[in-house]
Amino acid sequence: MNEKELIQKAKKGDVEAQVALGALYREGTEVKQDQKESLKWYEKAAKQGNAEAQFRVGRVQKTYTECAKWYHKAADQGHVPAMTWLRKLYYEGLGVSKDLVKAAAWSLKAAELGDTVSMDWIAWFYLYGTGVQKSNQNAIHWYKKALENENSSAMTKASAKCKLAFFIYKGEEGFKQDKALAKEYWQIASIDGNDGYKREAKEALTTLF
Repeated sequence: MNEKELIQKAKKGDVEAQVALGALYREGTEVKQDQKESLKWYEKAAKQGNAEAQFRVGRVQKTYTECAKWYHKAADQGHVPAMTWLRKLYYEGLGVSKDLVKAAAWSLKAAELGDTVSMDWIAWFYLYGTGVQKSNQNAIHWYKKALENENSSAMTKASAKCKLAFFIYKGEEGFKQDKALAKEYWQIASIDGNDGYKREAKEALTTLF
């Protein structure tokens, strides 16, 4: 459907056409990029309750408080990116009161819907008892899910390997002790992990090998 046809449908209140126009003007691949026009159509769709539109409206707000309001609307309808942003806002106390319980809860919801970064986060929350009751088994469950998911990035898999390696090295929590595999996991994490996991992996390699 071309721009003219979308506009005709959108003006009649077709929410899918409104969202499509918002994306069309936001991305600027087939028409001239126009963020103002994009926001206009997203706002119309958001008022009709469309989750994607609500998320997009939230993304361009000038304050975190307003962002959080729109993210909640979208997340309550199962919008995963909105959930991941709420985790960030509650974890850091941006636009909302800092609340680690809510940060963990939104991570869990997004993880259960298949978001691999959220799998990594909820595993971390369980591992350290942050916002949830500490549970190595729950942490391992989500690290394994992240590691096995084909959509996980190299960095997400590296963080899972970094943490699982500690259990594998010691043969704890149901793992058969395998120091060679633990070393392999840490070596991967020292290359593909984020800065924190790179340091953690390198320290483990230096200390234990």
